[in-house]
Amino acid sequence: MPMTTVALRVLGEYVARVQASGKLEKVTISNAVKLTSQQQADLQQLLVGLWKRADYLCPANVDLKPRHGYNSRVIKDQFTGQQYIDWLEAGCSDAAVAGAAADGSRIHLGFGPMGDYPNITYQLVVPIRSDFFGSVHIDDVIPDGLPAGAKK
Repeated sequence: MPMTTVALRVLGEYVARVQASGKLEKVTISNAVKLTSQQQADLQQLLVGLWKRADYLCPANVDLKPRHGYNSRVIKDQFTGQQYIDWLEAGCSDAAVAGAAADGSRIHLGFGPMGDYPNITYQLVVPIRSDFFGSVHIDDVIPDGLPAGAKK
């Protein structure tokens, strides 16, 4: 499983704190996701193309910054904190596949199809955030095709 045990514990603690206090926190979970060698190679190729830098290196371990995703999925879209955790875990799993939009932008890990909601099939999209200088992290998971507030 690419998301480390420590990262899952810290993410769970983050979600519990935010739910209890009602206040988003800015947190970075270092080395939260251990990419497979295939994911790392595929993401590196996509990042080289995006940033036009032949020397761009995708790290084997990627940080997680859960604030943005929690705000988007739990607060705005009204899914549960546990669903957010479960989606991140699945979207960052060994079975997730690296991809990008047709124009080479919006690099992500993709997982699915998901069929845990009645009559709805959707994909998990985990955006890979990066910059020109080689900083790479994850800050969200998008249930693509699942309407906001959907109920099981």
